[in-house]
Amino acid sequence: MKKFAILFFVFHFSFFTFHFASAQWGSSCLPEGITIQEQTQVDSFHYYYPGCTEIEGGVYINGGVYNLNGLLGLETIGGDLSISCVQFTDMAGLDSLKTIGGSLTFYDTQLTDMSGLGALETVGGDFTIGCFTNTGLYCNNPYLENLSGLQDLQSIGGTLTVQYCESLTNIDDLAGLTQVSRIYIKANPILNSVEGLANIYPDSLVSLTIAGNPSLNSCEVESLCSFLDDPAGQINIYDNGTGCDNPVEIATACGVELSCLPYGNYWLLSQADINSFPQDFPDCNEINGTIYVIGGDIVNLEPLNQVNSVHGALILGHEWYGGGNPVLENLQGLENIDSITGTLHIQYCPMLDDLSELQNLSFVGGTLQLVSNDGLTRLSGLEGLTSIGSGIDISANDRLKDLSGLENVTDVGSGILIRLNDSLASLAGIDNISAGSISLLNIYFNDMLSECDVASICEYLAAPNGEIDISGNAPGCNSPEEVLEECAVGVEESSVVGRQSSVVSYPNPTDGLTQFQISIFDFEHVSLTIYNAQGQEVVVVLDEKMAAGEHTVRWDAGELPAGIYFYQVRAKSVGQVSAGKIVKY
Repeated sequence: MKKFAILFFVFHFSFFTFHFASAQWGSSCLPEGITIQEQTQVDSFHYYYPGCTEIEGGVYINGGVYNLNGLLGLETIGGDLSISCVQFTDMAGLDSLKTIGGSLTFYDTQLTDMSGLGALETVGGDFTIGCFTNTGLYCNNPYLENLSGLQDLQSIGGTLTVQYCESLTNIDDLAGLTQVSRIYIKANPILNSVEGLANIYPDSLVSLTIAGNPSLNSCEVESLCSFLDDPAGQINIYDNGTGCDNPVEIATACGVELSCLPYGNYWLLSQADINSFPQDFPDCNEINGTIYVIGGDIVNLEPLNQVNSVHGALILGHEWYGGGNPVLENLQGLENIDSITGTLHIQYCPMLDDLSELQNLSFVGGTLQLVSNDGLTRLSGLEGLTSIGSGIDISANDRLKDLSGLENVTDVGSGILIRLNDSLASLAGIDNISAGSISLLNIYFNDMLSECDVASICEYLAAPNGEIDISGNAPGCNSPEEVLEECAVGVEESSVVGRQSSVVSYPNPTDGLTQFQISIFDFEHVSLTIYNAQGQEVVVVLDEKMAAGEHTVRWDAGELPAGIYFYQVRAKSVGQVSAGKIVKY
């Protein structure tokens, strides 16, 4: 009995010692992470995961959670920590948390500050207060007044984002932060200080965005001044209070002289911004980065005439960035631009009638986007454009009648999207685009559009290599089949072989076998030759003397690639020719 009691005591002592040691030394758990949506999951955490101080995976907290007290003792989260749509007002319960290996995200919370995160030192990924959309709805933290509780945070491996915090006045509690890759401070209406960014090592920064903070008038903190003096990446500073409204204002306050921004970007949101461009950036002929021209009072772009190329996008109006240019009547000032590496986007510019000032533009590396320009009637000015890298988007231009001006474009590199252009009647203008450069074709809801059978479209429909949507247009362009039928209508035929002979081909379009019905009224030496779209001879189908009468000649195109072919029937004795077009799909 005594021996049994001793063994019992030893067993219990060992069990107690093991659990005590585990709790004291710490252990890891949940390699795949955990999603917490109920308070009971928090309260029972240490019951199910005794002694766990490190969650190996991510932690996702949302829904009916009212406090985090049950997580007390947690020191490390190996993955992400995401907190959204919760009722608690502080982070008590995470007081021991020192390291987050992934990203830290807060949105749609009732937090007033970050108290409870006082031990946090490192976030390996992004630290996002708010979420990345173009609206604050469901992405804001409306009660957040300051970032108290983050005084010990030293390092963020990715982006620091603070946006849609309508009660936030400062970020001073980030003063311990020394390492961060990107800064994104946007749409915080009463934010008046960024002093908390002062101690960041400028060498750790690769981009800087401060935008849409109307109460922010001073940004000349040491780290930002150093970054502006020698930028290592893009700068987006706009739409803040005076003194912090653009890179030049901050640089001036810092005592830094800006030349051309080595990585961009340029936000020109008023006529005053346009007018000051030559003085602010006197050496900027080749622009690195994107130029945004969006402003209700912008009427004259002539101060931009020093620019001859843009190694980024040229944005004239944009629905995501505040609208368009309602009083801009022409593009004078852009006549020296010969290339745009990124996208050319023109939207909400209702006074533009044409694009004649872009006559020197030969290359757009991104997308050509012409959207919702109610006054645009023609695309004249784009005749020099030969190559587009990522497709065409011509949408909702109510007065545009055709696409003339694009005749010299041979390569679009991606898709063609033409939609909602109420007056567009013809696709004439995009005839010479190589069908092989098209990977998507969407032509829909253009009420007047009946002529879609231009060469580029016909060739693509004959041998498509991507999505097709042709619908909701006028008869003749209401479906791919309708367009193909129009494509098959021959080159205008001379309709005679001999004195009154004729030629008919069917079926056309064809998937292989085509028959030619040749009517001969005289004894003739007749030839029938097939050519490809490049004018090269493919095959001589017929070359012999034929008696008067009806003759059926068959040609099997089954081994040939899909595309457009031309036939020529010649009466050799009199030199008369009949010609036509065949679509092989």
